[in-house]
Amino acid sequence: MDDLVAFLRARIADDLAEAQKQDDERSWVIEPWRIRRDEYEGNYTYREYLQIAKARVLREVEAKRAAIEDYERSLENSRVHPDDLPTSGALLARLGAVKLLASVHADHPDYRPEWAPTA
Repeated sequence: MDDLVAFLRARIADDLAEAQKQDDERSWVIEPWRIRRDEYEGNYTYREYLQIAKARVLREVEAKRAAIEDYERSLENSRVHPDDLPTSGALLARLGAVKLLASVHADHPDYRPEWAPTA
């Protein structure tokens, strides 16, 4: 499963690199649910939408990293070799979560069928 983690880390790095390209002088903390509709007449500009999307991507990057670290910590504590399938319920659940995170990249050429959440 080391390859799965490496694959997911690479996709996270890709997401982060893309989000960082969308940079300007304004803060990226704008949230759609904190903006009153009448302030923007019910519509966001393309730029405002990019700000919202970037803020969300940055939070997703951190959440995905935390899930991977939780899985790796649990794997290390269980003394299961990373290439062996875990057998404990908690570790299997964490592996399932990592597989779910990776599954959004199932169309990537490096994605492997055995990483599918149902595999």
